[in-house]
Amino acid sequence: MDPKYPKDLDDLKYMVRLARNNGIKICLVGAGLSQNEQNKGTTDFVTIKLDRMNEVKIDIGREVAIVTGNTLFRDMEAEANLYGLTTKVRQGSGIFGILSSIATNVHGWDLKDGCIGNTVNWIRALDSDANELFIRPEDSKFKECVGSFGGSYLMFQVG
Repeated sequence: MDPKYPKDLDDLKYMVRLARNNGIKICLVGAGLSQNEQNKGTTDFVTIKLDRMNEVKIDIGREVAIVTGNTLFRDMEAEANLYGLTTKVRQGSGIFGILSSIATNVHGWDLKDGCIGNTVNWIRALDSDANELFIRPEDSKFKECVGSFGGSYLMFQVG
């Protein structure tokens, strides 16, 4: 099954509802460099790539990047550099997706800040019914997103 590319949040919600109503599993694909099943053409789930939703906004006052879609580290860093900022924690190479790195939480060890999940202030995600969730680190759902390998909620934006 070919990957699906939602153009915006409404399109993504539609895809989630359609998959739910038809009993189809969803697998988000980041940069597509993983050796997992989602990159082998398996057909027992639909793959969704958020590339068309990519966006980076820099909150210069708080020195925080707001990242949407399948934004790569290199793209966020290029935007941050325009403001004289850089990342605290990152994947070893700029070619990997930020949201997928947060979902694994095994990338980006920093001596001060630790894993990338420690730098996330909030997450916007969808549940399996396409309801929007706003999740903060103190919420129980936060640990079901960060380090969950995407098993519980579909993250689409972080700040």
